[in-house]
Amino acid sequence: GVALGNLGGRLYERGALSDALHHYQRSLDVLKQVGDRRSAGVMLAHIGQVEQELGRYEAARSKLVEALGIQREVGDRAWEGIVLGMLGNVDLEQDQPDLAAEHFRQSVLTLTGSSYRRNAGLSLASLGMAESLSGRPDASRRAFERATEILCEVGSASDREACELLQLGSELGARDGQTRERAERRYASVASRAGVLPDEVRFWLRILRRLLDREPVDAVEAAVWDRVRQAAQDFRKFLDATGLSG
Repeated sequence: GVALGNLGGRLYERGALSDALHHYQRSLDVLKQVGDRRSAGVMLAHIGQVEQELGRYEAARSKLVEALGIQREVGDRAWEGIVLGMLGNVDLEQDQPDLAAEHFRQSVLTLTGSSYRRNAGLSLASLGMAESLSGRPDASRRAFERATEILCEVGSASDREACELLQLGSELGARDGQTRERAERRYASVASRAGVLPDEVRFWLRILRRLLDREPVDAVEAAVWDRVRQAAQDFRKFLDATGLSG
């Protein structure tokens, strides 16, 4: 069962989502047969993640809720926190930022003190996004600052760049002209050196686009967002040209 799951993981990293789902499901069937509840919960989480990538959000939520129940039952706090973060991602995809923020907060609390500090950092970055989408800029900034601190310590370069891009997306919506100008310069700098990997970029780009596509509140902000959208398009072209867009 575990070997099938590992093969599914490699297929997922290559973007072969349907094949990955097939192998994850076969792995889950075997793990259920042998009574390995903890590993079955992990596999359900992977299935939920693929369902999210395929845009089947209710199926993803169902699998993740089942996975969460199993991890709580067996007492695996680390995977409980990871699954809570995955549920938050589904909430964001379904335009439920308040619910997403609650799931991300729970994820961070559950992962705090564990060896999964990178996952805590990523959940904090996602919390920053959810707080921004919910109109809470101060809470968003605090979450991004904590995320950046953790990811600078334990994350990869692409983790830190993804976190910074998300933070920039929220800052570019600021009413303060100085904040917007500073964010624009930083955005151009980050986008020009971005080196994100295929399995790390898809979700971040979708959520970043959602920020970029919201309606501006006035003519000044509209002009800013026009430039931001162009920067985002240039970033996407860079990813496509280097084969990093997945």
